[in-house]
Amino acid sequence: MARRQRRQAARHSERLAEVRRRHGRRRSSRQQGRLEYSSHREALDDYVSDASESDLRQLADEIREFLILNESDQMLKQSAATLGLGILPPKGVRLRPWLADVREILLHARQG
Repeated sequence: MARRQRRQAARHSERLAEVRRRHGRRRSSRQQGRLEYSSHREALDDYVSDASESDLRQLADEIREFLILNESDQMLKQSAATLGLGILPPKGVRLRPWLADVREILLHARQG
């Protein structure tokens, strides 16, 4: 089980790095290298506006797997820190429900 979790963590880490590179490059040209948003939702909306449907589905699936693999909230926090999660949920919101909400937004983003 530990080996499987390490492989999954490595895969999630690679995906996160890819999203950061792609997203950072696009925003840096607009805001001279600064990644600033007025809210978490604004940042998510910006990502969704530029992502393909398959990217959105893949990311939603990976969030689901990440939540399943990390059964406890403590394990989830440790894994998120290990993978370099640079954005934390808004104050008063726990990581697990926040990630679940982000996943739902990604799944329903193109259904509007």
